Amino acid sequence: AGAEGAAQLCGGEAGEARLRVADGLALRLGVRAVELACALTSSVQGAIAASGDASSKADASPVTVADYGAQALVSASLAAAYGPPADTAVSLVAEETAEELKAADSDGAILAEVARLVNAAIRGAGEGGDSQLLELSEAGVLKAVDRGGSAGGASGEHWILDP
Repeated sequence: AGAEGAAQLCGGEAGEARLRVADGLALRLGVRAVELACALTSSVQGAIAASGDASSKADASPVTVADYGAQALVSASLAAAYGPPADTAVSLVAEETAEELKAADSDGAILAEVARLVNAAIRGAGEGGDSQLLELSEAGVLKAVDRGGSAGGASGEHWILDP
């Protein structure tokens, strides 16, 4: 079977096509999504350390543009890999929400920066010829962040992310 077999889509419930982590391809795609997220977070780490430009969530833990950007990148990468309907095909249990992002962003500057960082990472991946991700609008970033709202469960496959 090899890589060819690993690249095949498997039928899910009700006949929908979906990837399975056991196939190997989904796992490689997940690792690549995390690599993109790492590139994004590394690109902003120095700037945040120098400026202290992080806001806090209700529990007083810091949240940064890198957190939102990493979650959006992983979510968008998995959605692209699994294909439509990504909102139901991908079970992503993640920490951030678009509602929290919008609440902390009265002038839209944070969302604009998250979108800029996400798209820079996507363009960077595309230069290496290994990304099929399309750039995201600000609305697309919010949707990608919210795709992480799955509760998981005892059955099915779930991706877990805590950037």
